[in-house]
Amino acid sequence: MEIVRIPADFHLREARRLGLTEAALTEAIEVVQCFNGLTKIADALGLEPDFDPMKGGGGARD
Repeated sequence: MEIVRIPADFHLREARRLGLTEAALTEAIEVVQCFNGLTKIADALGLEPDFDPMKGGGGARD
C-alpha cells in the first residue's frame, strides 16, 4: 500500500501546492469527520435507507 509509505506531511504539502488554503483543508477534514461520525451512528442504530441504494435516488432532487 503506497499510502503507508508516503509521509503524512507529503499529502499536506501537495494539497497546499495545489492551492488549498489552511481553511479549505480544515473544512474538508470537518466534513469528512461529520460524515464518518453520522455513518457510525446510523450503523450502531441499525438504520437502513428508505430507497434502493443500487438505483440511487431518494434525495430531495429526485
